Amino acid sequence: MIRRIALAAAAAAALAIGGGGMAVANAATIPVINVTVGSSAGGVAGYYGADDGHTNWRFVQTTVTASPTLENLNGVSSSTLGAVGDTLCNENNGDDTQIGLYDDGGVYGVAYDAGVVSTSYDDPCIDAGLINPSITSAPQLLGHLTGGISAGDKILVSIYYDPTSSGHGMHELQFCATDLTKVNEHRCATLSIHAVDFTEYGIGVVSDAATVTAALNNNLETFTGSVVNFYSSTKPAEAISAEKAYYGYGGLSQVQYVNSSDQPEIGPDSSLSGENFTVFEGSTTP
Repeated sequence: MIRRIALAAAAAAALAIGGGGMAVANAATIPVINVTVGSSAGGVAGYYGADDGHTNWRFVQTTVTASPTLENLNGVSSSTLGAVGDTLCNENNGDDTQIGLYDDGGVYGVAYDAGVVSTSYDDPCIDAGLINPSITSAPQLLGHLTGGISAGDKILVSIYYDPTSSGHGMHELQFCATDLTKVNEHRCATLSIHAVDFTEYGIGVVSDAATVTAALNNNLETFTGSVVNFYSSTKPAEAISAEKAYYGYGGLSQVQYVNSSDQPEIGPDSSLSGENFTVFEGSTTP
């Protein structure tokens, strides 16, 4: 969510660690990457920090809305589900983490996962799709809610990697989801993992756009409070628009899912402003 597509005490600490020295990016100058339908396991549409060969990321967060538009994210006749959220990923070895909100026939859920995706793609962080393509069978958060997540609820999702050893040489990875519209509905899951390097982050949509057609006529999802943080920073997390290519390459890019004629089917359409952006979609009916 990457180039692609989880807050308890540890995540609060993440906010205090922050990213420094970033220069504000103009949305009009942010490079666009096309992911072609059929050439990936599920494309990503949104904004991501591309690998610059040096920066390692440890925190990514955004807020999304449980919108009815998510029900047909992949098209009304699709047999698969997509999601909106964020990710930390390494395009070199396929190490990936994902958390996202999805709509399964009008029932909302938040799924998360950590694992390895295929490195057979040019950049697996935006091309390799979901870690678990069966999103409803992936680990879940907020599933305990009485009445579940309601349409219109604001859901904050974040991923936090703590590279400080938690014992026996293991590090910690935390996924968190909070229903900001309800009272005290916040849950996290913490995994013990071996040391990893997350060279890319992403915020946006993961979809295979099975039956979506061009062009970007519909508001699919709005992302707010989209911030990131890297390992060595001493400042609070910063808006993704503040990222730049420190070493002359990499840095902030936007990804759009396109058809074989390079016509956008899902994408942010250069909508980034500070911490906020919108992803638009073409028609979901055949």
